Amino acid sequence: MLDLTRETVWGLYALHYLATRDRLTSAGEIARRGRIPAGKLEPILRKLREAGFLRGRSGHGYALDRPAGTIRVEDVAGLLEDAGSPGPSCMNRFDACPFRESCALSPLCQEAHERTRSALREFTLADLRKSAPELADCAQPKKKRKRRAVS
Repeated sequence: MLDLTRETVWGLYALHYLATRDRLTSAGEIARRGRIPAGKLEPILRKLREAGFLRGRSGHGYALDRPAGTIRVEDVAGLLEDAGSPGPSCMNRFDACPFRESCALSPLCQEAHERTRSALREFTLADLRKSAPELADCAQPKKKRKRRAVS
């Protein structure tokens, strides 16, 4: 199972959205379109800019700083995921699991981790452009409305 933080999903959404634009795009527009809290998006955009994924700055707009086909999902996840804190299980964050040396499931978890990393390594931002632009929805799924019983 792939367990990415909201920050990573939002960062991927921002990059994905910018890949579909041929102009500088404001953080506010990205936040509105992706239903991302603007205060949470700014630090993510700053990290992406400092890492060389984006050019631009707050208040002036952002654009990709390199071709979408050269931006690997693994690189973005590696930048935005918090490597210091273990995930809910070693299967999700084998590299951060404190029990990986003694766990009976360690070989299985390591293989799952390596396969996930391999899949992320193969995907680029250009591949994500083929999908729907509502990528951020997986971090904030729409709430289902309760149906009222009709008497």
